[in-house]
Amino acid sequence: APGTGPNGEVIDGAFKNWPIKSNFSIDDYQNAAGEAINTTYTGSTTGMLRGPEATRTETVVLRFGTSSYTYDPNDFWKCANLDAFWYDWYECVEQGTAGGLGVVSGSLHSGPHGQVGGKSGDDSGDFEDVASSPNDAIFFFHHADVDRNAYWWMHVNSDKRATAYGYPTEAATGIGAYSGMTYYGQHLMDTMSDAWGFSAQDLGFSDSSDLQTNADVLCQLSPTTAVYTYDFVVACQADGGADACQASWGEEANTTNATTAAPTSATTTAVGDGTESTTVLENVTTTVEAETSAAAAVVTSLSLCALLVVIR
Repeated sequence: APGTGPNGEVIDGAFKNWPIKSNFSIDDYQNAAGEAINTTYTGSTTGMLRGPEATRTETVVLRFGTSSYTYDPNDFWKCANLDAFWYDWYECVEQGTAGGLGVVSGSLHSGPHGQVGGKSGDDSGDFEDVASSPNDAIFFFHHADVDRNAYWWMHVNSDKRATAYGYPTEAATGIGAYSGMTYYGQHLMDTMSDAWGFSAQDLGFSDSSDLQTNADVLCQLSPTTAVYTYDFVVACQADGGADACQASWGEEANTTNATTAAPTSATTTAVGDGTESTTVLENVTTTVEAETSAAAAVVTSLSLCALLVVIR
């Protein structure tokens, strides 16, 4: 819903008058290594900590709420229970598909950004602003929910942990508007947000100032290593509780068979008889043609965290 104050300002509720930084300068910040930030982002020309194109100067959170996106809570479980690789899970929560097959309607991740933040003319509400959506405190609740989905997905795909859940190691491409694009930060051993970076100390993993890679985060925040869990995980792992953590698929979830490229230079195939018949995604299984390189052999014999020690 839009903010109830002038020009979409949030003036009531838990985050009323939530402040937005003015007089922002990227020169005031350093990365975890104490270095100047190597980025083209300089904030808004208005001096506000908003996207480069933002023209609004209100000093509290703005919500325009122009999208009507909603989703069935059951969709959460359809993505969370996919028997698939990391890239497929990401595709599911980001655009509702997996391997090109329809799983849910809309985006579990991006949909709420538009529904809450929205747009007014050329300006985005703070939660919709790609450059600075954490300005709106609801960002952290929403992304905790996305993490909750990933947490359960990793739990039901624990057999893939030794190979980093199939996280791409090279030649990854984006999805949606970034389809076909490959860039640094997409791959397993790439440093996350390398222009800024997060150290192990920043994330509470250790006292190290080393900037963290995607592999580090998968290692530290899996269901078997994370220092936190979710109440539903405890309940769903209890005797008789697992049914509460499953999707109800129904006939509308039927899709045609398809083949997609696995993200670790292998092939992933939705198993079927190759006919025009449909198969329920709940029963889709995958087969992986593993690489025969020595590196692949090491990966399969070590845990993900142990593998990082070997690499480094």
